[in-house]
Amino acid sequence: MGRLDERVAIVTGGAGAIGSAVARLLAAEGADVVVADVRDAEGAELAADVGGRSRHQRLDVTHEEGRQRAVAEVERDLGPVSVLVNNAGIAEWGSMEQQSLASFRRVLDVNPQGPCLGMHAGAPSLRRAGGGVIVNISSLAGLTSYAGIGSYAASKWGLRGLTKTAALELAPTESGSAPSTPAPSALR
Repeated sequence: MGRLDERVAIVTGGAGAIGSAVARLLAAEGADVVVADVRDAEGAELAADVGGRSRHQRLDVTHEEGRQRAVAEVERDLGPVSVLVNNAGIAEWGSMEQQSLASFRRVLDVNPQGPCLGMHAGAPSLRRAGGGVIVNISSLAGLTSYAGIGSYAASKWGLRGLTKTAALELAPTESGSAPSTPAPSALR
């Protein structure tokens, strides 16, 4: 018996190197894994390889409606989500002077906004599952920076802050409910 038997996991960017390793580990522990990615052939191949009720689901993490629809379809077909791994990410290289605003925005759309949309869509499903875990994949660039990857570093620093906030907001209190949000005046 695996630690994740009868659990459902979604791994975004699941067809990539890190995502496929995560998907394989979750499946080895018994989870039904949804390999969520825009790379259909690779995602379908991986889902078939890990077996069980695992499957590929086409997902562009930047589309809010797509995220909502994906979670609804997974719940309908497999049950509520217990594990959400926000792994999808991109990097676009160039100095601050060279990188276009459109390029900078693409990185922000995928790297911190994608996980934000994922947590928004997935948190209610995790509650219906009786709890679970959300893992947001960051990078060493979220702790330091390197020349030529300003947008990537900004996105990963932002993802760290978003993850810390989500941990505070989504973690159950001793009463079992989510903590209340402080009034804006308390944040000053």
